[in-house]
This record gives sequence, C-alpha cells and structure tokens, in this order.
Amino acid sequence: MISKLKNLHPSEMLPVAELVGAVATLLIAGDRTLGVAESSTGGLLGHWLTDRPGASRWFLGGVIAYHNRLKIELLHAPAALFTRSDTSAGGMVSAAMARALALGARQRLCCDWAVAETGLAGVHPGRSRKPIGLSYVAVAGPGAAADDQPRVWAAEHRFEGDRSANKAAAAHAALHLLHQALVEAAGSSNRPG
Repeated sequence: MISKLKNLHPSEMLPVAELVGAVATLLIAGDRTLGVAESSTGGLLGHWLTDRPGASRWFLGGVIAYHNRLKIELLHAPAALFTRSDTSAGGMVSAAMARALALGARQRLCCDWAVAETGLAGVHPGRSRKPIGLSYVAVAGPGAAADDQPRVWAAEHRFEGDRSANKAAAAHAALHLLHQALVEAAGSSNRPG
C-alpha cells in the first residue's frame, strides 16, 4: 500500500531535535525499531537520530548507499530503476527508487520501520538532466494485520540551496515524513476495527 502525506518545506516542519524526539517517543511506545537507507544525505539522518540519548533502544542502524552498486547489492533495488530517465516514474532519483530503498532497508536491517532518501544534492556534471535539489524520501512500515503487506509513504521535494543545504533539507524532509507516517499508523492502530 502506498500512502501520500502532506509535503512541507523544511521551514514549515518541526525542528530536527523535536522531530527526532517525537519519532523516538512513537517508536518506543509501539515497541518498534527503525533503520535508514541514505544516498545523497550521506549519513546525516543516522547522525541526527543517534544524537538522541537512548537511540539504541529503537534505532538499529543504516546503509549509506551512495554508489548504485550498493543500492542493488545491499538494498535489492531493482536494476530496471537505474535506467537514465527524466521522469519521476523511474531512474536513480525517483519516488520508485526511494520506495525500493525503504523496503530494502526494512528487509535487510530487519527493522519495523525504515526511512530512505535519494536525490541530487549538488552538481553532477553530465550525469543527470534532473534539477539539482530534487529529492525523494520514502518510509516503509508495518502493514495492516489482514494483509501483512508493508505500507509505504513517499514524497517529492525540490530544494534550492547549495549541496550542504540540500542534504540537510532532504534529511529533514525524511524525518518529517517518518514522523507523519508513524502518527498516521498509530492513529489507525488505535481505531476500533
């Protein structure tokens, strides 16, 4: 199941430390674990998550798959996604790739929840016709008990900073999407069925 949630600019999101705290609280309350798959953010998400004392209760770790070979070998991203494509439906920087990385991280890291990002943080001469600052984030989490299929949330963002600013914005957007997904999942699990 794929869900879409509200897409906000980082300036409209909770500050990073508050988001990490809210994520930690929700994961602990549900006795759930988290893993990450990072590409253009280069480990920034993992860094922010582990800045929180006690993160080892809920954060298992992550994969920094900057090179495409690791996306395929470690996270089982489908090779078909690595075609040169300028549409958001496919390619190395796409919603489909972000979803594949989140699902791959969830499986590979044996965690309940996984968040992933892929994007173009800075100039890649001759490598893409997609705009610098384009980023896709995705979250994979437990599905409904009836079908046991993971739920996946995804979002597209376009940032306008330099490489460092775009990396931070993408990591912030990934945390925001994770928080939204956890809140939505907690709400649906509390509804009478």
